[in-house]
Amino acid sequence: MRQDGTTLRALIIDGLRSELDRRREGASAVEFFFETLPGQGLASDLEPADAIARSYGLTE
Repeated sequence: MRQDGTTLRALIIDGLRSELDRRREGASAVEFFFETLPGQGLASDLEPADAIARSYGLTE
């Protein structure tokens, strides 16, 4: 490493930056919706686990 003027620290930082850039490029937006009553917030009979499942489109 020192032969070409690169330190281990510089290699690690470059590797971490490359990985972060790669992950940012592949990230996709998550569509997130809460079940609500007309203008009254969350549905009254909705359990927290059900809200999560419905918001992410998971099967129950």
